[in-house]
Amino acid sequence: MAASTNVQLSLQIQRSLQTQPHPFDSALLQQTSPSPTTSDFSEVSVSLALSTPVESFGPPAPSLLPPPDVQSQFSGVSTSCSSRSPSQIVIAHPYARLYAKKNATGAKRRKIWNHALEKSVFSAHEIATMGAPHRRTIYIATLEAHIDCLHAQLLAIGLYPVPFERLEPFKGLNCKTAKSMVAGLQHDASHVKMKLLELERANHGLRNILKTRNGHYVGAQDDVREASLCMRHDSLDSMANS
Repeated sequence: MAASTNVQLSLQIQRSLQTQPHPFDSALLQQTSPSPTTSDFSEVSVSLALSTPVESFGPPAPSLLPPPDVQSQFSGVSTSCSSRSPSQIVIAHPYARLYAKKNATGAKRRKIWNHALEKSVFSAHEIATMGAPHRRTIYIATLEAHIDCLHAQLLAIGLYPVPFERLEPFKGLNCKTAKSMVAGLQHDASHVKMKLLELERANHGLRNILKTRNGHYVGAQDDVREASLCMRHDSLDSMANS
């Protein structure tokens, strides 16, 4: 009895599978039908996508397009390049080098104090054997003593640069605070000097460009003047001959 019921169930399953058409067969029939329209093709593709989703067993195909962030980054390049006239001269900003040095990662920071005069204070053996912190302390103390000596000489001559009333607010100031103020002032002065050098370099480049342009313009004006003089001379000759 169990074997007969199993045979009947298998026959019923086979009949149901034969009566129901496979979706791929229906798609093939739709493709082989004569002159299908675009609307029919879109309906068949939508019905196939909704009824039987096809699973992809392989890796997805790589896209040939760049990522969206790169597309958005390069979207305005063509317009900016096309809008720029070919005769326009691109002049670099005079502070571009300073900003590049400031924003450079991993760049070695320059020292605030300039220790170029250490060779006049210490010998080569002392520079090689003495530690840097100890050497800096002696160097700064030597500079302070030299500055005090200069101030005393100026006061004796009567050429003191700063009046005493302007020094009253700074009495009782901490020595380290005063040193940091002087160091910051020297650092700002060095940056201002670098900016002035960059401006001089940019002005020199602009002068050269203007000289070349003015030279071509003056040459063209001379050619026009010579042509006009020749025309006047020819017209006067023709009038004299007539």
